Amino acid sequence: DVEGRFDEIFTQVNAVNAKAGPFAAMLCVGRFFAPDGCSDALMPYLTSEKRISVPTYFITGDEDPGKGSTSLVDDIQDGGEVCKNLTFLGRAGAKRLPCGLSVAYLSGAYKPDKYALDAAFAGRRNAKTLAPHYISSDVDEIVRAARGGEDGEENEEFSLAGVDVLLTAEWGEKFDALLPDTMSHPLASATEDNLSPAVTRLATEVAARYHVAGTEGAYFAPPPYRNALHATRFYGLGKVGNAAGAKSLVAVAVTPTAQLALDAARTGARDGGDACTP
Repeated sequence: DVEGRFDEIFTQVNAVNAKAGPFAAMLCVGRFFAPDGCSDALMPYLTSEKRISVPTYFITGDEDPGKGSTSLVDDIQDGGEVCKNLTFLGRAGAKRLPCGLSVAYLSGAYKPDKYALDAAFAGRRNAKTLAPHYISSDVDEIVRAARGGEDGEENEEFSLAGVDVLLTAEWGEKFDALLPDTMSHPLASATEDNLSPAVTRLATEVAARYHVAGTEGAYFAPPPYRNALHATRFYGLGKVGNAAGAKSLVAVAVTPTAQLALDAARTGARDGGDACTP
């Protein structure tokens, strides 16, 4: 969760990129905007006074639109550029980034009495502000998009390879099933339950190689688990600048699934695999 600490995260990433980069993208999960709705810290980046060196893509959590927290993305709820190298992915969906990575994403938080609402009844489609809670049709949309592509039609690439990264604000309910006996429970001292059954569904039905989530303020990296197509590695990340020192930033080397599929096809062609002889 960035929670409005833009200078801190961008300065840190700029330094890491200069030393160990270049990195293709930074993906932000959890609450991106400040809880009090103040976006002054982002202004130097909006005016190009300061720069973001790595293309950054983010989702939102349960930021309060009543405080103006989401004012910069209220007009681009389906995703769009906020400023150079800073892009809001959108409310829910799956897409391929310019760097080649495919991502599935869900903004917002789980609230039982909101989740079951019909999209039209909830007033979501014509809403002037980004809702802090998602509904079941948002999750349905992600599953369809991750299986069939952005246009809702069957897309063989997504269907056969899955997505590279699943981004959610929350951890999934029953995540502790991933805990090995030797690992302590990362949320043993949590005072409230932010776990989401909807995220559990996504983790089950979307074949992602990585799943990254925030909100809990704790770092958690269990062993990979199997999904329908390959293995998924989950990262629960702490808040930027947290006093406990929980890791809030991880760097991973990911070859996009599209490239892996292309390499496999080329290897098969060279080796004579999957050839069709009339």
